[in-house]
Amino acid sequence: IPKNYVPAVEKGLRESMEKGPLAGCRVVNIKAVLYDGSYHDVDSNEMAFKIAASLAFKKGIAEAKPCLLEPVMKLEIVVPDEYMGDVMGDMNKRRGKILGMEPQGNGYTKLLAEAPQAELFDYAIVLRAMTQARGSFEMEFEKYEEVPHAIAQKIIDDYKASQERTESLKAFREQKSLEMGALDEKRDEFIEKANNQEYVGEEENNSQEQVTENKDEKAKVKDLELSLQCNHEC
Repeated sequence: IPKNYVPAVEKGLRESMEKGPLAGCRVVNIKAVLYDGSYHDVDSNEMAFKIAASLAFKKGIAEAKPCLLEPVMKLEIVVPDEYMGDVMGDMNKRRGKILGMEPQGNGYTKLLAEAPQAELFDYAIVLRAMTQARGSFEMEFEKYEEVPHAIAQKIIDDYKASQERTESLKAFREQKSLEMGALDEKRDEFIEKANNQEYVGEEENNSQEQVTENKDEKAKVKDLELSLQCNHEC
């Protein structure tokens, strides 16, 4: 492969990584090596090599057994001692892990924990309710971890169903667009025919009016001739 096409291969690969095969998520932690490829003096161009890299990525990533990753957050939770059991039990339900405890004095304890971000969107409200508004917490991103198989499968199934709905809606809109186009053509044809009929009708009316005018002119001439003849006889 000529060196000037190598950046196109890399660009095609990086663009493909923005949407993975499982749930449309960005792909990370991969290594790609460009070994060889075919080249044609006339037909080869940057777009062709980008597409080739995309096809190679889709084939390779499917054989690499990819998995879904989710962000895991590090938490520091400060709660009164009497609510420790409830807070720890709730954290376990959220697929969290208790990493340690640090007494804070005055009847408070700090819990160090990790939990998936997907399980923490309502944690502020729940912690406030469990501790009668006496508990508090801080969290920050810690790492990515593999999503459990059952949850990952549900995410993948939901994504596929969403894609199918999108495709169905797209096909429906295209069909309706074609139908509307056909209706527009029929409407334009009908209007054109109506205009032609109106034009023909106007021509017929004009012809009839012209015939009437001619008859009137002939009648006037005949009356004039009779009048002149009468005068002459008189």
